Amino acid sequence: MPEYTPKIGLPTPLGNENVSLAAHKGLITAIDNIVGNHIEDKNNPHGLTVGQIGAVPMPGADGLLRLGQTVLADDVLPKSAVEKILYVSTTGNDSTGNGTKAKPYRTIQRAVDVIPNIHMHAYTIACAAGTYPEEVFIKGLLGGSVKIQLDGIAPSAKDGYTGLNVLSILAEECMCYIQINDVDFYNSSTISRNAIIRFTRSMYGAVNNCRFDSDPKVNGKYSVLYDASKGNIYNSYFLNQFTCLRAQSGSQVIWSDNNTHAATKSDFGLSVSSSIVHKVGALNLNATTLETTVSGGVIY
Repeated sequence: MPEYTPKIGLPTPLGNENVSLAAHKGLITAIDNIVGNHIEDKNNPHGLTVGQIGAVPMPGADGLLRLGQTVLADDVLPKSAVEKILYVSTTGNDSTGNGTKAKPYRTIQRAVDVIPNIHMHAYTIACAAGTYPEEVFIKGLLGGSVKIQLDGIAPSAKDGYTGLNVLSILAEECMCYIQINDVDFYNSSTISRNAIIRFTRSMYGAVNNCRFDSDPKVNGKYSVLYDASKGNIYNSYFLNQFTCLRAQSGSQVIWSDNNTHAATKSDFGLSVSSSIVHKVGALNLNATTLETTVSGGVIY
C-alpha cells in the first residue's frame, strides 16, 4: 500500500513497490490539476488574512489599505491630479478629525502624515490662524504637490504678523513641489534643527509670504536652508537673522527682489557653498555680510 504526502495527499510508493505507467500518469494529472487551479485563482489563492500580510497605512474610511483593495486607487496613482484640501485648526482633533472643514485635524503634522507617499494630487494643508508649536517633518513624498498655508486670505508678511505661527518645517527626500506660504515663524532660537525652513535632497521647495523675525542668532540657525535641493524665496520678510539664505551641496535657488528686510541687520544675507543662487533684481537685504561664497559657490 502506498503512503500519502502530508500536504495534499498524493500517493507515494513504498520502497518495495513497483509503479505502473498508469499510476505515474495519474499522479502527474493530479499535480497539474492542483497547480493549474491555483494559478488560475487570482483572488487570494493562499487564503491570507489581513493580519498575516499586514495592513498598509492609507487615507480612507479607516485609514488602512485592506486585502483585496486595489493598490492603484485614486489616492495613490490617479489618472489625473485633483486638488485636495486638508484642514487644520487649533480646535481640531487628530484622533477624531478627518481633515474636513467641519472636522479638522489639530496639528499640521497629522495632515502631512495622511498624504500618501506616492500620489499625483495637489494637496493643500489649510491652517486656521493660531499657534502651532510644531517642528513639522515632510518625508519621502513622490509626485503631485503639497502646500502649507493659512486658511483664507493671508495678510502680507512684510506688513505684520500673518496669524499662522509655526516653529519650523523640514522637507526631506521629497520628489515633488512643496510650497510654504503665510507662516510666521516664532521661538526660532529654541528649535532642534539648524534651520527654520529646510529642504534636504528635495526636488523643489518654494517659500512665499513668510516672516522671519524671531531672533535665531543665539544658536546660529539659518532662516531658510537648501541642502542638495532646488527652490525659490519670494514675498518674504526678514529681521535680525543669523543667515537669511543658506544654499549648499549642489543646490540651486532663486532669490526674488520682492523679499524685504527690516532696519535691524542680519549677520549674513546669502551664504552659498557648492551651489548657485540667482538674484532677481535688487538683493533687498540688510546684513553685516550681504553675500559670501565658498567651495565653488556662485551668486548671480
